[in-house]
Amino acid sequence: MAVTLDPGIGSNVPQAQRVTNTGIPANYAGNANTLGKCNTFLGYKAGNANTEGHFNVFLGDSAGFNASTASNNQFVGFSSGFSNSGGEYNTFLGMRSGYHVTTGNRNIMIGYLSGYQATSGSNNLFIG
Repeated sequence: MAVTLDPGIGSNVPQAQRVTNTGIPANYAGNANTLGKCNTFLGYKAGNANTEGHFNVFLGDSAGFNASTASNNQFVGFSSGFSNSGGEYNTFLGMRSGYHVTTGNRNIMIGYLSGYQATSGSNNLFIG
């Protein structure tokens, strides 16, 4: 996976960059990516299992670790969204937030261990 250095903005982004993923290969971020595009993975093994997911932002050690086909998610914090394999439109902010959620959609979990025990479900808001 290549790290894109040209900061094109809006419609000025070169076509090739519009489908580029950003990650740090030495940290195994986005390690399994094959068809996924427009993802940002930063942190040791962030987005590790992503193969086909699109438009994800995973920041932090093991954030989105098992997200193989998940799309349109933002997981920020150590192991946030760790078990999410195919959920969409989720925002998990905080250490281990949404840790066990596997397939839920449109969830917001904010704070340390927020939604930690939740395994599925959609349209939830956890704060704490």
